[in-house]
Amino acid sequence: SPSCTYFKINQDEIIGKPIEEFYLNPADREAVLQELMQNGEIKEYDVKFSIKNKTYTVSINSKITFDQNNEPEFIIGSFRDISARIQAEQNLKISEAKFRSIYENFEDVYYKTELDGTVIDLSPSFERNFKIKASDVIGTSNSFTYCNPEDRKAMSYLLEKNGNFSDFDTRYIDGEGNILAISINSRTVCDSNGEPIYVEGTMRNINERSIMQEEMLAKNRTLEFQNTELEQFAYIASHDLQEPLITV
Repeated sequence: SPSCTYFKINQDEIIGKPIEEFYLNPADREAVLQELMQNGEIKEYDVKFSIKNKTYTVSINSKITFDQNNEPEFIIGSFRDISARIQAEQNLKISEAKFRSIYENFEDVYYKTELDGTVIDLSPSFERNFKIKASDVIGTSNSFTYCNPEDRKAMSYLLEKNGNFSDFDTRYIDGEGNILAISINSRTVCDSNGEPIYVEGTMRNINERSIMQEEMLAKNRTLEFQNTELEQFAYIASHDLQEPLITV
């Protein structure tokens, strides 16, 4: 058809030539013919064509036309360029593979919940941090044990009021009974109409930071106590030094 000009080729450059000349891989032509002979037609069969030194991925629809004696007479069909779609699919696969790699090696915990708190998804890092199987938590809404249950209410309030919050520090009890310090970022995701549909966020293990902060606080308290003792000692020493002078 005249639409062959899409491939930068004219009808007279094609008519009279064997179609197999355009197959990049001759084995594809044999596979197409075999499929046609077996089923009488093919649909959405993808192959690569080489036309004027340019490679195209095309999708073929074709069938055998029979004469009055039910003998194969000729083949009719069409093919369309799907190179852009194939490239887009390949790019998507690459992007998905990159995302999956990042997702699976993500140190922080990614989570996604229903609006009522029912867990929909958890990144693999959840099990490493919480020492709990993700399968035991997904589908539930009360599997997290807070050291302070009021923290959950506070986070729900922030989400309802602002739609998001950042760096909310809380503590959980992990699967082994240990205290786990976590910093949470969360947001409510809305649909195109602005209606909330789910909540997602990240949880960062801040145990080391929390321990360092507690150690610093303990040192500060020790220093404050020592400073108080020094002040008392200086007062007493000053008083004792002044006492003989008063006596004299």
